[in-house]
Amino acid sequence: LVKQVISGSDTKSRHPCVFVLIPLYVATVLGAGFIFLQEREANDIEDQFTPVNGPAKLERAIVLENFPQSEDFSQLRLASDGTYASLIITGLNGKNILTEEAFNGILELDRQVKNIMTGNTFENLCARTKGYCMSNAILDIINYARERQQTLADLHETPRSQW
Repeated sequence: LVKQVISGSDTKSRHPCVFVLIPLYVATVLGAGFIFLQEREANDIEDQFTPVNGPAKLERAIVLENFPQSEDFSQLRLASDGTYASLIITGLNGKNILTEEAFNGILELDRQVKNIMTGNTFENLCARTKGYCMSNAILDIINYARERQQTLADLHETPRSQW
């Protein structure tokens, strides 16, 4: 065993370039493959989990051919999940979210999101229908209820002679 170690050391000492350059060359060639790693990364869930020639892809193609997407956004008419975001708000620590305080917090959060000015604005990114940003039906109801409540409160405070 000692003789083999000595003869191996002798070979390495006589030809050091071979034992330095070949590993460097192999590492460079194999490392170059990392340049294309991001291109080959699979990010599409549909491609990852559905058969290549599956019936769902054929059916979607038929739907898109016969019912083309319009400029108006409708979550119900999307042929795929698309690229949009929604937000689900829950009460903290299991608290009731159907309170005036919670509604005020939700409306304040909506106002803050719509007023973001870093990079793209809400107006630039929002889903549009007829050229306007889509409104959230639940927020519209909360705003309507708040305005109605304020109107009723104003009526109760107004003396009858001013009616």
